[in-house]
Amino acid sequence: MSGRLHHALVAFVAIAALVLIALAHRFSPEQPSHFLDKIVHSLHAPGFAGVTFFVFAILRLYHRGSRNYLYAGAIAMGIGVLSEAAQIPGPRDAEFSDLVTDGIGIFGALGLLVLFDRDIKQRIAVITRRRIGYATLLALLVSFGPTALYTYALIAQKNALPVLLSFEQRWERLIYSMPGSNRMDRIDAPATWPVKGKVVRVTSSRRGGLLEWRPYPDWSQSDNFSFVAATGDGKVWEVLVYIEDSRPNGVKESNYLRSIVEIGPNPTRIRIPFTTLRAESDTRPFEIAHVKRVFLRLNERTGGIPVILDDFRLEPQDPAIGG
Repeated sequence: MSGRLHHALVAFVAIAALVLIALAHRFSPEQPSHFLDKIVHSLHAPGFAGVTFFVFAILRLYHRGSRNYLYAGAIAMGIGVLSEAAQIPGPRDAEFSDLVTDGIGIFGALGLLVLFDRDIKQRIAVITRRRIGYATLLALLVSFGPTALYTYALIAQKNALPVLLSFEQRWERLIYSMPGSNRMDRIDAPATWPVKGKVVRVTSSRRGGLLEWRPYPDWSQSDNFSFVAATGDGKVWEVLVYIEDSRPNGVKESNYLRSIVEIGPNPTRIRIPFTTLRAESDTRPFEIAHVKRVFLRLNERTGGIPVILDDFRLEPQDPAIGG
């Protein structure tokens, strides 16, 4: 009776785990943060490393042998295929790259198990163990490295407030990009610049695109969005500032707000009051606590125009920062 209960318990835990994995890949809730979304996606490799450990532990309850590694890897990969298949009806998209990531996590877990298996260690040469160790270390770094990086960046982004983007820290490169084929050079701030440190000199793309980035999403404790800017060609240009929000509770509808600002050759701090943003919202109230993306481009579709940008931040209603 105890043996049957033992088997039934193992079967129940295994089935429950399969159901949970399938359900976790079936739903796609709207993430409140760019980095949190990255963290969720990066969990494929460490998650399937954990699945491999779990499957191997169950197999060891019934049989202790080297075939358990093959069986554990095959079963874990089968669960990975199941998890992707569960996404086919929607709303998420099944991706082959996720299976590759799963495989890396599975390989890392199996390699770690092999390195601690006394029976196998006695049967293989030292140089073979070293090669397995190097491959395992690489797989584990690829598996757990992105999660650790995005978690660090998530914490650093919150700690940097009220500064949203300063171009001073390496982790910030994870959140900004250049639309189109325009260039971006990180340079020292000019002598007349109101904020010391690094700035970026952006050359507009053919459609006028300058900068796109995903800031810390909760702006509800502030009243102004500001940044320092100047043109690099001695002329005055109009710049469009787009701010996009995302609805909470998994609703993917977004609202876009647009402001037009003038930038000239003298460095100026541009301030956009949230009262202006709310007034320009015509489809629904803007979710100031769920800001998803900021996008800057010239008001004219003109390429090759240099613009210097720096120090995107949130400010109170009466900011004490000069510029």
